[in-house]
Amino acid sequence: MQRLSTNRLFGGHRFYMGKTGTAIAQLILSLTLFGLAITFVWWIVDAFLVHTWVKDKNRNLELHLLNQILGTQRAPQAGF
Repeated sequence: MQRLSTNRLFGGHRFYMGKTGTAIAQLILSLTLFGLAITFVWWIVDAFLVHTWVKDKNRNLELHLLNQILGTQRAPQAGF
């Protein structure tokens, strides 16, 4: 559990979700004490957003797999 929290604090969850630019920014910010405070607030906001990112990513993956299985081309829907 400690490793999970550490990875989140340094932007690991953003790397995992493919948000590399903001993940690097969060990682760089976390190297200073002031930046660590900003990153902590950012982490709290992300705690409420991650579930939406995961649902959108899973929906797009599901549509991609269905398109491969059925041989059709449907555009993935944007998440709201």
